[in-house]
Amino acid sequence: MPRPGWIKLYYSLLDNPIWEKEKPFTEAQAWIDILLLAAHEEHNSNGTVWNPGEVHISKNNLAKRWGWSRRRIDECFSRWETEHMVERTFEHAFERGSKTVLTVVNWGKFQGRKPKSERAFERTSVSEHKKIYKKGGDGGSSPRPAGKVEVVKINGEWVARQK
Repeated sequence: MPRPGWIKLYYSLLDNPIWEKEKPFTEAQAWIDILLLAAHEEHNSNGTVWNPGEVHISKNNLAKRWGWSRRRIDECFSRWETEHMVERTFEHAFERGSKTVLTVVNWGKFQGRKPKSERAFERTSVSEHKKIYKKGGDGGSSPRPAGKVEVVKINGEWVARQK
């Protein structure tokens, strides 16, 4: 069973000679490499907008980097897509080849980020949560338990439960 939580990996790992010393990469090394290559936050590079969790790279560059064939890369990407680890959003051609755009599924989760709606919910006081919950949260259409309700934070998430 996996342990909860996460660890930090610094991008400087990519500059360490030990990182690319052993080739071919294992699939686990390739996965960590993708995580390290993914955009940390939205930015614009050479007229291309990168969203958090996206990797824009050619299969030829990955083949050299990982010591793999393009076919093995395609098979790995297909497996990762099946396992809901990545999405290949599209491929686009350039003068000197094509680039694959991978999006790491659950990127925010890997980075300990929550959607804005959840962050706003956490900033709301417990008494406000109780008011929202008793009203039904969205105008009364949400189901709610009968009786008294308490809102508690369990494993970093607010949960409403009966007292």
